[in-house]
Amino acid sequence: MAEEAVVKKRKVMVALDGSDFSRQAFDFAVAKIFRPEKDLVVLFNVRAASGDAGAENPILEEYKKLAEEKGLEHVTIEEKGDPREAIISTVEKESVDLLVIGSHGKGMTKRLLLGSVSDYCAHHSSCPVLIHRPQPKKA
Repeated sequence: MAEEAVVKKRKVMVALDGSDFSRQAFDFAVAKIFRPEKDLVVLFNVRAASGDAGAENPILEEYKKLAEEKGLEHVTIEEKGDPREAIISTVEKESVDLLVIGSHGKGMTKRLLLGSVSDYCAHHSSCPVLIHRPQPKKA
């Protein structure tokens, strides 16, 4: 009797913050990256520390429905705290193979003064990072 090889699914994590930028990154990943039969999609959100513990997370609920509509195997993870540290920590803890994150399109000066979550992740992640740049709205 031939044994079936167990194929480990690739874990692709999408960092979601409820912005149009993270929606564009998710839509890009759906169109160009996710392979429903081979990927486990990790839908990730950092809730403000003041958020209600145990309350439903509307951002994750929205993307959970979208993932189900697209036939994507998925899990949701919610953390609290600094988004940069939470994303990097989850990438390591969950052994993520690819991180997808949207860019808010800040210029260099704002990035230097305010910091950039996507820039931080690109420099500190233990896995490849795809940063989706904002696309202009179609008229």
